[in-house]
Amino acid sequence: MSGIAGLPDGFYDAAALPRKDRLVLCIDGMEKCGKSHLALSAEGPIAYINMDNGLDGVLHKFTGQKPISVVDISSDPKLCKTEWDRVEKIYYNLLANPNVRTVVWDTTSAAWGLVRMAKYGKLSQVPPQKYVEVNTIFRDLLDDAIRSDKNIILVERLKKAYVGKDWRGNWERAGFGEIGYHVQMCVRCIKYTDPNGGGSSFGCTITDSRHNPALEGQTVWHDACDFEMLKAMAMAV
Repeated sequence: MSGIAGLPDGFYDAAALPRKDRLVLCIDGMEKCGKSHLALSAEGPIAYINMDNGLDGVLHKFTGQKPISVVDISSDPKLCKTEWDRVEKIYYNLLANPNVRTVVWDTTSAAWGLVRMAKYGKLSQVPPQKYVEVNTIFRDLLDDAIRSDKNIILVERLKKAYVGKDWRGNWERAGFGEIGYHVQMCVRCIKYTDPNGGGSSFGCTITDSRHNPALEGQTVWHDACDFEMLKAMAMAV
């Protein structure tokens, strides 16, 4: 069906807009639950912005399967301004690079801390009105991810979610609070350890899916906990 005739300049026929073959995904979870493994299961070539210490013992499982290039970004407070400038330039270079299929940022929780240190020199006792600048920076980063044609994977740590001063057993992402609004799917990595010594099983629960909300609440395990599988599930509508 064609578009609507007689509209002002700037409108286009939605039916003619191609669907992008990519997924912008947020992965969160506790430590050692398979977040980096899930990110590395994505299609290569992968450019990996590493601000965490979870790659050792995981990266080598994938290096023989696809091209993977890693850049290490320091979280040293003494280097925060130069490192934030560096990571921002790297990120936009990757979005524009035709040789990169997937960009992984591990972790955007650390990136959120880095940009705040770079702009304010501290992480606490910053007046709420001052957050306008860093909020805008992060929103722009995420919006440009959506506008790109690449797979974008944002890895997030978790922190305790308090109600007032009380912790009631819930967890929330430790980074920028609006990430869920900007990505297309969110998953939480989980691990089940057999109390009888049968080892551990790894999976993820789909907590949010813009393409296919029917997936929300589903948990996939083992080989199904794979980026390409999650993308296929999301796009199957």
